[in-house]
Amino acid sequence: MNEITLSTKERSRISERAGFVGILCNLLLFVSKLLVGLLANSVSIMADAFNNLSDAGSSVISIVGSKMAAKQADANHPFGHGRIEYIAAFIIAFLVVEVGITAFRNAVGRILHPEELVFSRITAGILIASILIKCFMAWYYKQVAHRIDSKVYEASASDSLQDTITTTATLVSLLIYRFSGRNLDAIIGLIVSIIVIYNGIGIVRETLRPLIGGSIDPALYERVISFVKKYRGIYGAHDLVVHNYGPSQSMASIHAEVDGGMTVREAHEIIDQIERDAYQQLGIELVIHMDPVDHDEASKYYENFLLKTAAEIDPAISIHDFQLGRDPDDSDGMHLRMSFDMVTPWSRSEAEDEQLRMSLTEKIRKKNPGIRLVIHLDKPYVQERT
Repeated sequence: MNEITLSTKERSRISERAGFVGILCNLLLFVSKLLVGLLANSVSIMADAFNNLSDAGSSVISIVGSKMAAKQADANHPFGHGRIEYIAAFIIAFLVVEVGITAFRNAVGRILHPEELVFSRITAGILIASILIKCFMAWYYKQVAHRIDSKVYEASASDSLQDTITTTATLVSLLIYRFSGRNLDAIIGLIVSIIVIYNGIGIVRETLRPLIGGSIDPALYERVISFVKKYRGIYGAHDLVVHNYGPSQSMASIHAEVDGGMTVREAHEIIDQIERDAYQQLGIELVIHMDPVDHDEASKYYENFLLKTAAEIDPAISIHDFQLGRDPDDSDGMHLRMSFDMVTPWSRSEAEDEQLRMSLTEKIRKKNPGIRLVIHLDKPYVQERT
């Protein structure tokens, strides 16, 4: 998410301009490559040409998708239409894969039935120009994607960068033929098609993530957590969940640990202020659940002991929602009740989680045999760092 949230109208204008640039450049590349591909009798150049034609179609989809995504919220879509951009990006990724499959079939056919190449300086010159244009487009799309937070143009940037690789491979095959007489065009075309398919599948995965519901980016997670914790009376924050309804259109929920000594009205006023500020400063509609915590000496002592013990067992464990009080089921009121959530990585199995809980329980009860423990196992919503 960008620091400065652009208006829907401004995003649409930037996207439309980038789309028209893409259409113009890719149609120019398609026509020039198709001509030299026919002249050179090169399957790899013609595959590259039709790849550029599909890129022009992708630019059309980018424009249409951005315009549809810019539609205002309505009764049937109260969160807007922003996810249409993700659907458009998925269609672009699918087109990339389809072009790769077609190129693969053509390359296999040319391997089985080889034909002679025709080398010319004009062909080499057009391919070099194509590489430079695609480098520019990859850079340009990347800038647009960053500015308007667009999955569509992230996909287009990746596709353009991939095109520079494939066109370079095509140029290399022609140069090898020119100087050695070895015709590697079909083999290079086969390699190029596999690269196109592989990268297309990668783009599909990336564009599906926000549609399916991916984990939270660590940078955004830290930004929101830090934002909430800076307010008076807030001791901690956790369980951030972000629902993405399109670029710059997110709703989120979070648990905030508030001073247990506050009145409900005082805590409510602080929470309301954080929610208003989050929308104005972060562009996120934030819903906050209050977790009252005590900061008496006993609570501090046991919480510090718990955190230290958990870190010794497994540094990947995190603890939140810590509560310490008298056990309500204890008739004489002499025993403590400690409850908390233990968050373990997704890489840990249920059996491993249970073993971690047993190990932690054993160490805590060595400290206080009479304590009652209530441990809730949890998994993180944020992306795990690799």
